[in-house]
Amino acid sequence: MRLSTAYRYARSWAAAGITTAAALSMLGAAMLSPNTAVAEDQDPIVSAVEATDGIRNFAVNLPEGTASDVLDAAASEAEGLGAVVLIKYPQLSTMFVQSDSASFAQDFADALATAGIPLASVGPTRTAVIDRNDKENVVDPSGISTMSVTQLSEKSQFYKEEQLWADDDPGNDPDTSETGAWGVLALQADKAREITENDVTLAPVTVGVIDAGVDSSHPDLAAQIDKSQSVSCAVNGVPDTSEAAWQPTTSSHGTHVAATIAGAHDGAGVDGVAPYVKIAAVKAGNDAGFLYPEYVTCGMVWSAEHHFDVTNNSYYVDPWEYWVPTDPSQAAGYEAVRRSVEYATEQGVTTVAAAGNSNTDLDNLTTDSGSPNDTSAIPNRDVHDGFNIPTMLPGVVTVSAVGKQDFYGDMFPLRRSSFSNYGKNTIDVAAPGEYIWSAVDPDIDGENYGYMSGTSMASPHAAGVAALIKGIHPDYTPEQVLALMKKQASENDYANKLAAPTDGKEYRGAGLVDALAVVTEDQPQPVIGSVEYSTDDGATWNALEGATVSGKGKVRVNVTGPVSQVTLTVGGETALQVVDEPSFDGSVSAEVDVDFSALDATAKTASAKSTADASDTAAVAKVSANGLNSYEGADDDVASETSFTAAPAQAVVPPEPDVDEGGENTDNDDSTVSADDENADADAMPATGSAVGGVAVVAMLLTLGGVTALRLRRRD
Repeated sequence: MRLSTAYRYARSWAAAGITTAAALSMLGAAMLSPNTAVAEDQDPIVSAVEATDGIRNFAVNLPEGTASDVLDAAASEAEGLGAVVLIKYPQLSTMFVQSDSASFAQDFADALATAGIPLASVGPTRTAVIDRNDKENVVDPSGISTMSVTQLSEKSQFYKEEQLWADDDPGNDPDTSETGAWGVLALQADKAREITENDVTLAPVTVGVIDAGVDSSHPDLAAQIDKSQSVSCAVNGVPDTSEAAWQPTTSSHGTHVAATIAGAHDGAGVDGVAPYVKIAAVKAGNDAGFLYPEYVTCGMVWSAEHHFDVTNNSYYVDPWEYWVPTDPSQAAGYEAVRRSVEYATEQGVTTVAAAGNSNTDLDNLTTDSGSPNDTSAIPNRDVHDGFNIPTMLPGVVTVSAVGKQDFYGDMFPLRRSSFSNYGKNTIDVAAPGEYIWSAVDPDIDGENYGYMSGTSMASPHAAGVAALIKGIHPDYTPEQVLALMKKQASENDYANKLAAPTDGKEYRGAGLVDALAVVTEDQPQPVIGSVEYSTDDGATWNALEGATVSGKGKVRVNVTGPVSQVTLTVGGETALQVVDEPSFDGSVSAEVDVDFSALDATAKTASAKSTADASDTAAVAKVSANGLNSYEGADDDVASETSFTAAPAQAVVPPEPDVDEGGENTDNDDSTVSADDENADADAMPATGSAVGGVAVVAMLLTLGGVTALRLRRRD
């Protein structure tokens, strides 16, 4: 069995045994919190003078909301010190610059103070200096003599724990092979695919894979990748959209992740959890296997600006496994990433991240001896107030890894993968992460497919489910996506699918993510509007609910939202409207002609009432509206009933004519009402019961008036 190297990616996070909000309140007035930017009146956090000169990248954060021209002015001050501005993010009030001066951070802070420009933080993005022969060197281009590819560093996060076995091919039947697709089967994603393929209208969804690049020529991904949305951020965090730039060079990690999310359903290789979504490759890992703040910030902002629906983040930001925001050497890099994740979330991007592979209680962080990982690690570094980013940041979906009790045995109950981080207050959901068969780059690993294990493999399973949620609910915010994912996971036979921990290491979060539930439950439903009627051929419309109506007229209803079909039934009349091209923001009306008086007469005949009975009849207008999911078990169809009263048609009662004592008609000849005129007047009367009642009252008053006049004459 051949063992290949792969990314270590994905540690995780959470303050020591307390909620994020409580942790923040304990960090002190000077701390940068995950939720709040540095106050404008707070002293800036500035990194110390370095021991020696050397090429370094620096993160610069002005107070959030600073005007873009002020950021431009700050950039000019940096250039005045001999630095090169790599990229500016006015939307974040952040920029990255490169300098070879050991005192750049202090000199820059002094220059801004002199110019009256506010500063939040400035500090290096890494502890290793950039080699003058490296392609990232832009401050001293004359020093570049080679552009050779750097191989994966054994200190990089990619090198540890996650493993790739490229043999033991389970065959080309991913829909049924448990050895080749157990993760997909555990989430019921195979059943969900059958429904989405035949019964569901899905909104277009793009998932950004922020990783080490994605092989665009792989047979399971060639048709899945949106090349126009793909980018490399792995050189100084500056976007490069050339296809060659975002191809993997030293690791298949991103290719494996991408195929787990969206591998094509083509009868060969692997099926992704959501094979009908698009993948955008966002290369944010350099050739040595590091993802620095400028790379990740670039990837997050790119995702936000290009309106990705979901991103998968199977990594932690280098070089610190846990960033301490009060440490001057870490504050600026931390804050730049925090702002970028917050911005992506505000723009509607759901960020899904791996929990990490350190078998660590993320609720009770203590010390870290593995960071920084690009130079010499600091032993027993205090990280009680540390944050693993991006996963620990607000709104990010944190995913633990689970595996089978026996890989060749029964599926359930699953148990925590021995390497997976855990924490009752930190983990959101669990997903398969052991022995996951997916695509790899043959140029790197000599194979098209292979096994990998790690929370890096769990995260894309959850990202695929998040993508399905966005396909069903395109209007959902990241907060709503997470809430629905957790709700459905908690209802997914929680007790029987995930084994309770026997060692106190709570890893389950809300439960195992469930792809099938996404496409059958909690479906978006059409909205049935008010049912209305008209008795003047549509000139005016009134609410039908509770109304009393007689005569002939029309009834209508309008249905909005994700609607494919509407049926309106009043009495024996039915209107069916089928939408030719259903959409999530549809609008369709149904209308029927109704003889309300006939409804009354029919009801009386059916109940053997006397035709002389003039009482009104209760009636109902029924509306049913189908959503976009035609699967029989889906809960997206709705119905309503509107109650009203059907009244009998009534003739107008004419006033009794005045007569003299001799019985003669004393009215003028032109006041005589003929039978034809009487019928004509009756037909012209308003149709509502209240109007008919009004006519009857008037007629009665007129009749009483005539009787009074007669009595007066008799007294004469």
